[in-house]
Amino acid sequence: MATQLANAQVDSNPMNDSSLWQIIPSPETLFFEVSQFFNRENFPKDLICDHICYRVESLDRYSYLKHLLQKFGTLKNESLVNGRHICIFQMPSAMTFHGLQTDCIELPAPKLNFPYQEGWEHAEFVTNSSLTDFMNIYSHYAFETHALHKKINAEISLQISDRKRIKFHEHSILDVIALELATSC
Repeated sequence: MATQLANAQVDSNPMNDSSLWQIIPSPETLFFEVSQFFNRENFPKDLICDHICYRVESLDRYSYLKHLLQKFGTLKNESLVNGRHICIFQMPSAMTFHGLQTDCIELPAPKLNFPYQEGWEHAEFVTNSSLTDFMNIYSHYAFETHALHKKINAEISLQISDRKRIKFHEHSILDVIALELATSC
């Protein structure tokens, strides 16, 4: 889903009024913070918001939300990453707020001994160039690059507020899932 940052209101979309937001908070605040950052810092308007991440504090809450999210969308994948499970859900329509939209939610189980406060933590975007080129264009930012050398879908990130982060990578999560499924057969 293409990023469009022109407007600053809540866009009209069925997912925006979803009963899901009675169980977990709407991602509107995350989208607002990302949109404000992109507008203020003149980031490209053609980046694709690939997915957004909702963190939980406990394995019980992870299991509960994993079950619940399957009532609202399709579980595309659950895989073990760095010792904990991560689910990717695709919603039936895009969540659209403040000119940004995505149809995928990432739900990671908490890592042992790494406490997380529950809530929306980051948005991930597909770059329109290599990560190296992207970092060169925006060289005045101190990108976190610890995941730049990941074998599959390397990423860089920026902290935009106390609890919010933006991550950038070259391939969509659904493309990565399809590739992993195709190569594991």
